[in-house]
Amino acid sequence: MSSNSESERKILFPETMDYDKRPPIRRTILEGHKVPYYYRLGWLFSSPSELGQFLGEVPDDESLLRHYKRNVLSRRWYELWGRPVNPRPDVMFWESPYSPIRQHGQLLVYFVMNIPTEFQFLDEQKDNFVEKAIQTLGLPEDKLKDLKWHYARD
Repeated sequence: MSSNSESERKILFPETMDYDKRPPIRRTILEGHKVPYYYRLGWLFSSPSELGQFLGEVPDDESLLRHYKRNVLSRRWYELWGRPVNPRPDVMFWESPYSPIRQHGQLLVYFVMNIPTEFQFLDEQKDNFVEKAIQTLGLPEDKLKDLKWHYARD
């Protein structure tokens, strides 16, 4: 890939986007470039210990990602909505898609991806979604400003 084309991709597909901007839908074509990855809407945490301040300790016999996804996020999400609601929150290790250096330790807790059914959910539940996402994580209201779309590798 030429560096000109790579620069174009960085402009078309920024690393993060504000919550109120809508990223392109996955696997569509945008200005001649295939949208190859998912954008995920959520909060980025600098380390497992920072996320642990909001979601609690991980038992020694459990994987961090599995524990937070299944035992904490899914349970809290269900309790807040009072019924099963898709999409459900998830957590992943995140690194910049453009950094030549591998990064470790950053965690992304996300609720929605850039696929049509999840955009529809977001449109229908916009006000409820933000409130319940903040409550699910136990975040203070001032963290709303950190809710962003993050470009993430599959």
